[in-house]
Amino acid sequence: MKRYVKAKVVDVLSEPESLQWEFLSTSNTDPDILDRLADNPAYSEKVLHHSNVGPHTLKRFSKDKNAEYRRMVADNLNTPFSVLHRMLTDKDPEIRYAAMRNQNMEPALLTELANSPEWRVREAVAKNLSTPVDVLVRLAKDPHWVVCRGAATNLNLPDDCLEELKSSKNQYVREAASNTAHEKWRLARFANN
Repeated sequence: MKRYVKAKVVDVLSEPESLQWEFLSTSNTDPDILDRLADNPAYSEKVLHHSNVGPHTLKRFSKDKNAEYRRMVADNLNTPFSVLHRMLTDKDPEIRYAAMRNQNMEPALLTELANSPEWRVREAVAKNLSTPVDVLVRLAKDPHWVVCRGAATNLNLPDDCLEELKSSKNQYVREAASNTAHEKWRLARFANN
């Protein structure tokens, strides 16, 4: 079966454009087909947003000169930790922050990054669902309000911390905490039905 798919991959770019778009619109498209379609610049962005894009394609585009492609790789939940780790040294700070927010980032590294003197780094860590709860609790008390707001948006922040943040002096932190508390309530209600 795999050989047949690989043989078809070679021909995918010679298929009619409508069929190529069909591959991009189907959620179970083989990653090898997506990798081949990514060679066409008209499809690269769509491939990088695809839920089935494979690690080979993501690794390849993580080194692309196009910063927007690199940011899409950093945002993609299929991106392996080894690629994300390398992207922490990207020359573009937005790409570094996107890599830090990716849930494939290792909790131990997030714990280390949470000690950064740069508030944008701490904010990215606070937003990451893979950040350990004890680190989130600490970031919820950060001196910079943007970091607190980042922690307040994280569904893993304990309810008692969210309640505290709902009384913050900062309007944006209060709003984020209220929205997250409501979302947690809604998700719990949905799970119970």
